[in-house]
Amino acid sequence: MAFTKILGPGIATDTDIQLDDILAGVVTATSFQGDASLLTGLPAGLGTALSTNQDSPLNKIYFTDEILSIGATITVNTPASSTGGYTQYTDVVIEQDADLIIADGDDFTLDVLGLSTEGSGAVLSGAGGRLRADNITNKAGTGAPNFPNGITVGGGALNDERKHSGSDFQNVVFEVPNVIEITDDLTLTSLYSQDSTMFTKRKEVRVAQGKTLTIAPGDAFVINAYGL
Repeated sequence: MAFTKILGPGIATDTDIQLDDILAGVVTATSFQGDASLLTGLPAGLGTALSTNQDSPLNKIYFTDEILSIGATITVNTPASSTGGYTQYTDVVIEQDADLIIADGDDFTLDVLGLSTEGSGAVLSGAGGRLRADNITNKAGTGAPNFPNGITVGGGALNDERKHSGSDFQNVVFEVPNVIEITDDLTLTSLYSQDSTMFTKRKEVRVAQGKTLTIAPGDAFVINAYGL
């Protein structure tokens, strides 16, 4: 099979190009038109077909990997005409030293196809990166997000509760450990310049033998602050 060459100044004038000559390489153009049904290796949008055979039903069955890994700092900044950015991936992993930045006024929705299941997150390695955004909401955008394993703010655990799930009753049952162990010498100092109170929901604070827990002068520390 032969293709007619495009001629012009500086272009070789061989009469034709054999197909074997162009099987390896890159073809560039302003646009391509026509039926692209037999092309492979193209971005798959919201899923990747299980088969590239156009006659196989597997060509119409798709899968999505669970994790989208972000190895370098990127910014999600969608056009003003859009409703926001989204991905079908259920987990977005921000690698160490990378930032995921959501531009001011933009939304970024994970698991847009709703394929995730509770507890499906994989164990990840590394120290992780950062997510930078002005506001974080639940998936519906109408309430607070859920942090089932707690959240650490400024180096301290803000929420050490675990939430049950299943029945209507279990969905409103929360749990917190009774005891916190202190295994190193530790001094608690208020984070605020004005009057404040440090506290823990735990019923008991156990200090290991030979170790000390010191409350800075003028500060207060309340154990079992919720009266549990």
